[in-house]
Amino acid sequence: MEKRPEDFFHGLIGRELVRRTHDAAGRDTTLVLLAAPKAQSYYPHIGMRQHESCWVSDRVPRERGADAEPDPAADGCGTTAGND
Repeated sequence: MEKRPEDFFHGLIGRELVRRTHDAAGRDTTLVLLAAPKAQSYYPHIGMRQHESCWVSDRVPRERGADAEPDPAADGCGTTAGND
């Protein structure tokens, strides 16, 4: 599928990324996507439904020595788990 610059603004890239991700995981799996607050209105547009809850267990930075600086990536999203 050839992409044009305007496709980025019409959701075709996002839709294709979600499709490819779900295909790679297996269509018999449930795909869970965490969205930034400003992006939440996009996903119903491509056929996804919103789940009422999501639970996050933040990752714990690896020990890198007593004098190591905190891991700046530790503020990111950690492991998610849930039942559908």
